[in-house]
Parts: sequence; structure tokens; C-alpha cells
Amino acid sequence: MTTITAELAERFCEARRSGTRMRGLHHEVPALDLPLAYEIQRAFIALWTRSNTTRVAGYKVTAPDPDTQAMISASRPAYGALFEENLLASGSRLRMTELSSPLVEPELVFILDEPLSENPGADEVVSKTRVAAGLEIPQTRYWESEWVPNLAVTVADIVADNSASGHLVVGEPVPSSAVDLTAVTVELRHDGQPVATGRSSAVMGNPANSVAWLAADLRALDAALPQGVHVASGTFAPPLVVRPGLYEATFSGVGTVRVDVRD
Repeated sequence: MTTITAELAERFCEARRSGTRMRGLHHEVPALDLPLAYEIQRAFIALWTRSNTTRVAGYKVTAPDPDTQAMISASRPAYGALFEENLLASGSRLRMTELSSPLVEPELVFILDEPLSENPGADEVVSKTRVAAGLEIPQTRYWESEWVPNLAVTVADIVADNSASGHLVVGEPVPSSAVDLTAVTVELRHDGQPVATGRSSAVMGNPANSVAWLAADLRALDAALPQGVHVASGTFAPPLVVRPGLYEATFSGVGTVRVDVRD
């Protein structure tokens, strides 16, 4: 690990602890690219888990579809880690004062009942997982003026910030094999009013492909997806800026998940 990587990892830890913000790293690290961004991310994860006595309980896949990739000028998906304190049960309450420029994204969450092989396909993912309705609440440590909807940060900036990981709200799981994962629809509501809809086909044609992609990408780093891990497979709809109120997402054939966001 280089000195600059360690210093930036510490800055991200401090930003999470204190709520302070920073400019996009590309302003001060012109050489920032995806390999360096993932190096910073891994250093942050190691430091955060060690200093907070926590563990990685899941992963999130960011920008699994061309439209979302275009928003951040990416050519492939990205990923980040989710810590155990950030996994929440459906019906949980969050406070705006404790969040950092939060967004909301409806997505399916896969829970591994068995470890995946080195290069799994969608069929293996389905056979070894359960799936649940999920609401991801991404957050950023960058200045709000550089975040959605302006989005003045780069994909490398986002990856270095642990791919904007925040909270993941998870509903009751069902066997993945009981669901046609290519044809799941979702309706996202805010205080009872529909605000977004989407289809699972927007996530690599099948969200199980997103999990398979993540497993293969982690294997390249001699990492793996262990039993029990949660994977937020990618949003069905463009991210929305969170406003106070009750968010509910109903996924056909899977279930409903809720989170109450208050001032």
C-alpha cells in the first residue's frame, strides 16, 4: 500500500465518522484511475473494519446497465462493500441528519446459502441463493454540489468512496428458484405515491448475472463471496434523491420492502 493510498483511506474513514465532505479525488489526484480507486477502496475497507470492529456483510453492484454507466461515464459495472451495521430490516427508520446526500434505489438482494464457484453462471447463483426485495440508500462523502443530480465526480471517484455505499434495507427472502428473475417488476412509492417503476431485465438481463459478474471480479483478486453474504445486485430504476417520508418498493413475485426516512 502506498502512502497516498493509506492517507486517502484514512480521509474516507474520517468523513464517515464526522460527516465532513471532500472534493472529488480527481481534483487532487490527476492520475486517479479505476485500479488506483479500487486500491483506495480496499485500504478503506480494511481500515474501517479494523477500527470499528465490524465486518463486510455484503456487496453492492453499481451501474449494471448501460444507462446508469452513461451517467458516470463508465464502461462496466463497479462494486463496493456493505458493512454489517449498514444492513437493515424492512421497516427500519433512518434520519436525514445521519445521512450524507442519500439516494434511493430499488433492487433485488441475493443472500448466499452456499459459496459460489470461481466463475459461476446465473443458474448456479439461482441454485445457491435466496432473493429479497431491497432498497439501497447510497451516500457520498463528496460535496453535495458534485453529487446527483449534477454528478461532477468520475466513476473512479465513486469507486474510491466504496462505490457510494450507505445502507441496504432488506425484506423477507424467498428461494431464487421460485422467481422468474428475468421478468420481475417493481413499483417504488414515496408516502403512497408512485415515483418510479422498473424491470429486472434492466440489470444485465437478469440480476443473477450481476451476482455472477461480481463473484468473477472478486475471484480475480483472490477474494470470494462467502455463505451468508448479501449482494445488492443493481437498481431497477434511475436513482432518486431521498426526501423525508416512507419509501416502499413492491417487487412482483418477491415481496415488499419499506424504510421510513425522517428529519
